[in-house]
Amino acid sequence: MPLDLPPRRVLPEDVKERMRPVFTQSRDRGRRAPLAVAAGVLLIAGGVVATQIVTQPVHEVDSGHLQVVAPSSRDLDRCRAALNDQNWSSTRMVVFDLRKVLVGEDGRFCELTRTRARVAAEDFKPTALEDGSITFRSTKIIAGVPPSGARTAHAVNSSYTHSPLGPGPEGVVTPGFFIVETPGVVSELVFDDRTMRMPSISSKSATVTDSYENSDTDPWSEESVLARCVDIASDGGRSAEELVGFEPLMVTGLDQHHGMMIAHREHEKWAYCSFSGGTNGGLQLLNVMEDDPDKPFMYIGDKTGSDYSVIGRVDRAAKSVLVSDGGHPPVSAEVADGHFLAAVPILDEAKTIPKDHLRLVVRNDKNQIIYEGGFG
Repeated sequence: MPLDLPPRRVLPEDVKERMRPVFTQSRDRGRRAPLAVAAGVLLIAGGVVATQIVTQPVHEVDSGHLQVVAPSSRDLDRCRAALNDQNWSSTRMVVFDLRKVLVGEDGRFCELTRTRARVAAEDFKPTALEDGSITFRSTKIIAGVPPSGARTAHAVNSSYTHSPLGPGPEGVVTPGFFIVETPGVVSELVFDDRTMRMPSISSKSATVTDSYENSDTDPWSEESVLARCVDIASDGGRSAEELVGFEPLMVTGLDQHHGMMIAHREHEKWAYCSFSGGTNGGLQLLNVMEDDPDKPFMYIGDKTGSDYSVIGRVDRAAKSVLVSDGGHPPVSAEVADGHFLAAVPILDEAKTIPKDHLRLVVRNDKNQIIYEGGFG
């Protein structure tokens, strides 16, 4: 006789999300668990439709798999725009420190940074890798279908095996896809204990489009400029630990698209970045110590457009700084956190201004001069 069971209740998504790590992390290493990968497959037998559950062993969910999360709607929108395919779908995304890689339901990958989206070029052909394949290659990411039974993977530049660079970080491997970050030039891929020579694939096999993580569509907002600076520094090999958490502090030349920015992290760390037209420099930390703490210190001076941008450090009591080069009226600098940023007009065709040609007048909040002179 039929059982009078209560109706089935569906757990809310937030509850399931909180439960998932508990289940995945509690599995013992080496355990193999059944997975109903074919539940719901319909078999036609003698005119009767039956549902058969087929089980097969799967790999444990290790620490790498905890990097696989669901993409946001913003992530999906950015990738669809890069692929020029509004029907493209993805439910899995691997998060590395400063980049994300979405795995499409159709097998196509999409790499996102704060200001860029990368997808495989239209003429890119998958490259065999034993019984797997590489279907995406960019300057920092290699992805595709893993060799049978692979559980771990990382990229290696054999020229640096014994240097501080060493191999690349461990990637993410599932039965259906693998994704690894590269340590620059890659000569080998290592899956578990199997070393495979990296096929000859150009790192330019991915097309790159501008795509901003924030919802601000202005590429010349302070946040967008800083995001480009972070991306460029990351592409150049700077670590996420050095780059994350910075916010704009002050900037010059934003309207002209030629200038310099100072950023801060909790007003305890500072960094700068120059930009000119569509070209940015990478974010650089301001960690030079002044020789004479009683005198202002000049970190950097650089030509930006028709001006010479100067970054320096002054007493934290400073509320205003005037900078002059002897040939133009003094320029009022932006001041914050004991740092200043000024755009000084360039004399004639000179591309630089000697540091000893610049003069400063520094005042406190009572408009009293607390320093007048050159740099230390």
